Amino acid sequence: MNGCAHFRLKLAEIASKIEKEKLECLKFLCKDFIPDGDREKISSPEQLFIELEHRRKLAPNRLKFLRQCLKQVARDDLADELKTLKHLGEEGNTIELILN
Repeated sequence: MNGCAHFRLKLAEIASKIEKEKLECLKFLCKDFIPDGDREKISSPEQLFIELEHRRKLAPNRLKFLRQCLKQVARDDLADELKTLKHLGEEGNTIELILN
């Protein structure tokens, strides 16, 4: 499985564990990056992740913002799931990214 597919699977797994109340809190934390009208259209964690990707706040090598937001809404468990992701290196070797 390539790095991007692994990234998507991990995001889908995390999205399935986010309750509606936490989603609203996450949307609020994104207020500086996602305008009000766009935020109001977001009704699922997956939509939020897509919007963050469009605004360059989320990518396989850009997880810090999402991790910080998850911690702010007391979902350290989900933030920790993002801490280590395996990606394919340029030569097809699996590498492990550890994000602080």
